[in-house]
Amino acid sequence: PRQNIANEKKFNAIANKVAGLAKQERAIFWKVEGIQNNFQIFNFQFSKGQPLQYSETILVDLTQTEEELLKNMKSKTRYNIGLARTKGISVRWSKNLEDIPLFYELLCETAKRQKIGIHKIGHYKNILSIFGKENAAALAIAYYGNKPITANMVIFYNDTATYLHGGTDHKYRAAMA
Repeated sequence: PRQNIANEKKFNAIANKVAGLAKQERAIFWKVEGIQNNFQIFNFQFSKGQPLQYSETILVDLTQTEEELLKNMKSKTRYNIGLARTKGISVRWSKNLEDIPLFYELLCETAKRQKIGIHKIGHYKNILSIFGKENAAALAIAYYGNKPITANMVIFYNDTATYLHGGTDHKYRAAMA
């Protein structure tokens, strides 16, 4: 996810490698997100389906101090962060597969509410089990008291952390977790 695929020549090189792997694995579909143009590959035209990744990403330089980060945010965002602190929201990071059902329950609630597509639970288990071992994925679970009210899956690559998927309990939206 999060690739900006704008160069057809580079994409064809990737597609050739994937085609070999697909043949070996007997795959019949390949879902690609992030293509900026209408590329034609192997005489097949890609069709647009329902995206599972957000189309936009905001990059935040985390080498800044907390004061600098807050100063560069919109006033409403600063207000909401302060509100979450006032309400006692706490966040626990986890690479424990036992937390996936909690994450998935919140994700399903959000998907239903926002009418968005999500993967089956096994997809998220695979991400956490494979990449979590390498410190390349984790869940951030926010609590209101002892109640988990949001859960986000974050992936890490080099110096970048990406919010990949997340769900919330809509009943607690005012807590600004």
